[in-house]
Amino acid sequence: YISMLNTILALSLCADFGKGLTEFPLFQVDFDLGLPDLEQLLKGIWQVVEELSLEEVFSEFVDQWYGEFFDKNWLLDWQKTLEWLFKNLLGTLWNQFLGGYCQYGIGTYGMCIYAPVQPEYPPPEQQTIDYSAHLPPLTTGFSQNPALAEAIRAMLKDERMANALINRIDLCEALLEQGFFFGFNLLGYTKFPKKVVKDGVTYVEIEWRGQKLYIPSLDTVVFGFIIGVTPLGAGRFSRPAYTVFAHRAFHFAYHRARRQVSRFMSPFSSTLFRSTTTEMTDFSKSRKLTKYGAHRGLAIYIRQKIKRMLRPLGLDPMTVNMYCNAALDLAFSTRVGHRRKDEWKAKIDDATFKEAWFRKWSAMGLNRTILTTIYDEVVTWRKAWRTPPLKLPEKLLRR
Repeated sequence: YISMLNTILALSLCADFGKGLTEFPLFQVDFDLGLPDLEQLLKGIWQVVEELSLEEVFSEFVDQWYGEFFDKNWLLDWQKTLEWLFKNLLGTLWNQFLGGYCQYGIGTYGMCIYAPVQPEYPPPEQQTIDYSAHLPPLTTGFSQNPALAEAIRAMLKDERMANALINRIDLCEALLEQGFFFGFNLLGYTKFPKKVVKDGVTYVEIEWRGQKLYIPSLDTVVFGFIIGVTPLGAGRFSRPAYTVFAHRAFHFAYHRARRQVSRFMSPFSSTLFRSTTTEMTDFSKSRKLTKYGAHRGLAIYIRQKIKRMLRPLGLDPMTVNMYCNAALDLAFSTRVGHRRKDEWKAKIDDATFKEAWFRKWSAMGLNRTILTTIYDEVVTWRKAWRTPPLKLPEKLLRR
């Protein structure tokens, strides 16, 4: 469910922000579990976590499902993403918008706007609307998952758009529990809802934050305009029985979800060791799996965030990996672990730990200026990670 929801929400952000699918690291948490080689085995490493970029997963998907091949950086081009994963109507509208205002001898007929020249619109820097400058204040979003909400704010760096996305995720979780849509449900968990027919349109009735909502389609929740939730300029009005997504978008979301299930069913996965029969047959009831998945997802998100920060510097992969390890060392320093380690951490203040962290990684040849940038970023993220994450799995465990 999380993989499917991440994919669909990331696609909606592509359209809202005018960026490629890989520009949103929060939604890129794909990894595989593998067996160690002999050298790793001698070092006591029993399982290898292999991180996968979204391009690798997408290439695997188009090869298996459609027998096609795309360039490595294809997903960085948001216009190509729109054309392939959304219906033609949406892609055509975006092409016309991106064409700007027509100029004789330059513009292409049908791909640009015929109107008086207005250089300030759209902004030449982004060729899209700057939401932070045009939107009215939006009510602060309330989320059942504070850690995820903080990560979204750090990723988007726009409070109003972040609140809108947080509200959408919470609404999707409510819909998953109360509203049954084929392709978007968990058998044994999702309830068959009360349906209301009005003007020939069938709506699903759910409760969300003390209010009754009537949902005509999944598109309305993920991509549509909802008063009080969606910032002006971000949501879209569409016909109730119409979806803006091409079938390939849902196929891609399903492919990522199936990969996640297969990953945790691997016989050498540490999540299967010392598990009960119930936990092994129903992964949603495994507390160990929930905790493991949350930590791994967070670690992968941190790595991708640091790699994006270091990309303009042109560092070699080994050095980039060292900076990623330094960030993980700092990010998980507040994690509750063994008693002796916790006692040691309790005896030193933040300034002492900070200096020790700098000495440790500077001694390995890392640049102190870059380390300072990483430290400032990670410390701001770390505040939200002290709260218990993943509200949805907790609900599943109480079944």
